[in-house]
Amino acid sequence: MSQDQASQPVPGPTSRGCVAGCSLSPVGVHGGGRVERYVRLVEPVLRGPVVIVIAIGAFVAAGAIGGRFGVALASAFVAFHASYCVLNFWLCRETHCVVTGAGWALLAVLGFAAALVPGASLSWYRANVVTIGYLVVLGLGYLFEWAVAARTGRRALARSGPEITPTTPQPEPVRMVTESNAGGIDDRPPLLHGRSVALRPLKPADVERVAQIQAQPAVLRWWGPPDLEDLRRKADGSADEKAFVIETDGEPIGLIEYHEENEPDFRHAGIDLYLADDHQGRGLGTDAIRTLARYLIEGRGHHRLTIDPAADNRPAIRAYQKVGFRPVGILRQYWRAPDGTWHDGLLMDLLAPELEQGSEATSSG
Repeated sequence: MSQDQASQPVPGPTSRGCVAGCSLSPVGVHGGGRVERYVRLVEPVLRGPVVIVIAIGAFVAAGAIGGRFGVALASAFVAFHASYCVLNFWLCRETHCVVTGAGWALLAVLGFAAALVPGASLSWYRANVVTIGYLVVLGLGYLFEWAVAARTGRRALARSGPEITPTTPQPEPVRMVTESNAGGIDDRPPLLHGRSVALRPLKPADVERVAQIQAQPAVLRWWGPPDLEDLRRKADGSADEKAFVIETDGEPIGLIEYHEENEPDFRHAGIDLYLADDHQGRGLGTDAIRTLARYLIEGRGHHRLTIDPAADNRPAIRAYQKVGFRPVGILRQYWRAPDGTWHDGLLMDLLAPELEQGSEATSSG
């Protein structure tokens, strides 16, 4: 699949950025800096199974302590989660955060008041009330999100027009600019090493295994059924897209590819990838993207990279943000799903100086 020409008014074909499937969609993403760093920092403990464990621990401990200290502890956790939801809504517009951010903030304020205000006026507001309120607000938040999705087809609230993430112009690194890779030239490096993955050129012997991975449900959802002829062209190096097998411990677990636009005034490269169902959510996609991004910047002299996941593929977007990609704007009805319906994409880009510090990708051979 070719990448978009992000410098042009009309983007090209989509890359759906399949790291994992998710129903949450960041529409009209904007912002960054300290807020985005804070959200990234706390997100691992406030989403998914981890937050369930933490919430149970906080509320059980608060109930065991009881009294003003108990309600203060419960309220502190609720305030922490509320701050994440408010900032996450500002960044990503996730619909349920409208309710959870405001609702949990109110619960926390009442809790701190109950813990600090003398007298018995708020004596009824204790840790068990905070716990029940927390769960009620959570349920109302996702109920609201479901209602919005049923009406609009989105689980995020759009802004009036696509937001553009401001970026400070950066000087292009002084590097040797390579020639176009079009015309059947196979100039892929023999091996790229990441932290946990290795990338090697897709070969004809890999086509069957890669096709099996693409046919898995969490990949098929975004990519559609495998095209064996297309995979064979990528395997022999004749396609414009330069494809690599993603391996960990010698096992093929996915495919990653890049496509270059070498028009001098618009030069950039785009990335696309997918991982096997049972290897998603383990940081391997992030490692693969980081590894290929470093090769494209340092090995092929690109100053700018793009990627354009489906707007409702939240895990993929988070993986790209960890590498340094930033949201640019929504691409409306950008890609067609296997069922024939059109869906939004999210254009993201990365400038060479923004590549995550400390990432390592070295080539062999």
